[in-house]
Amino acid sequence: MNKIFKWLSIFIIVLALAGGATYLFKDRLFPEPPKDLNIVALGDSLTYGVGSSEANDYVTRLKTRLERLETIDEVTTANFGVTGNTSTQIHRRLVEQKDIQQAVKKADIVTITAGGNDLMAVVRLTMLRTNASSFEAALTTYKKEMKAILDTIHKENNKAKVYVFGIYNPFTQILGDNEEADEILTTWNNALASITKKEHAEFVPIASEFHKAGATFISPKDQFHPNDEGYALMAKKLYDKIEDK
Repeated sequence: MNKIFKWLSIFIIVLALAGGATYLFKDRLFPEPPKDLNIVALGDSLTYGVGSSEANDYVTRLKTRLERLETIDEVTTANFGVTGNTSTQIHRRLVEQKDIQQAVKKADIVTITAGGNDLMAVVRLTMLRTNASSFEAALTTYKKEMKAILDTIHKENNKAKVYVFGIYNPFTQILGDNEEADEILTTWNNALASITKKEHAEFVPIASEFHKAGATFISPKDQFHPNDEGYALMAKKLYDKIEDK
């Protein structure tokens, strides 16, 4: 009887250990099939890819990197970047254009670039004679529009992960490096980071990398938009954020 009890006890222990091992290694024993991913890109010329060579914009680069993952099968992208758009115009398109709304509804990931044209509008109006106070009204509008953009996306699709790029410093190429321009950019990026956090989105900063790289990341054609290296940096920063999640 004791012998039977002993073997029965051993059998139960082996079963328990086997069950525990199966639970611990379930992902390896029963891996999930690769999934498809749907990315919608909203924004301005940085989303469109001005300054890049063919298929080297950040959206296409991100698609290529994600499709290398074993967990991802196919990545579908919809690029709604429009050159010259301010945050107000991006918001208006999101509200008025049904194709964008339908794309957002189906998205797993939404990316946004906005703010560079808002800044440049002030620079053009003041004929390059800018100071911090010149940008205050524009910043108020920018914050309102960015909040509205994120609110609208969440209303259309509250499951999508939303990633918002920060703004890099175009003034380095136009006005030269100066403390006042850096202060303005920092203020705008801090405001954007705060809004994205409150609106349950992810902020993707790029200002420091562009500042350090100088002309290395800027297209020689217009001395303003990123070149292929600049877009590669944007894609990497975004990919890293997505991987963290």
